[in-house]
Amino acid sequence: MAEPSRLNIEEIFFPILEMHTQPDHDLRGDRSGTVVKFGSKVSTIPNQPGKYAFGMSVATNNETSRNLPYRFQVEAYAVVSITGDPLEGDAAEKFIEFHSAPILMGAIRQKLGDLTSGAPWGRFLLKGIPLAEARQIVSI
Repeated sequence: MAEPSRLNIEEIFFPILEMHTQPDHDLRGDRSGTVVKFGSKVSTIPNQPGKYAFGMSVATNNETSRNLPYRFQVEAYAVVSITGDPLEGDAAEKFIEFHSAPILMGAIRQKLGDLTSGAPWGRFLLKGIPLAEARQIVSI
């Protein structure tokens, strides 16, 4: 009997952490006007069989947002490997995305909260993001 496939997250890093306070934000105005755009991507790591890079990006959509407290862009990558039953191609990508996306989105949410915690308009927390849609909007 084969061992079930398992995902190992070996490293998480943030190549882009950018946050700008918006001086025209109205603290008494609508605080739900921040619209974000996001994307995700799975890539193989050359010359390292079984290792993959999973990246996610989240940024404010500055054209459609209203009363932004902050403009931001956060990009995170995880180096992952799969052990147990070998997976290849599309099956490996879906497996990685399914298991890595919630972990990476939690890391992004935490990092953005930390970045804004000392900013003038207070801590900003991302709302839930439908991760199934993140596959369709690749911006990384």
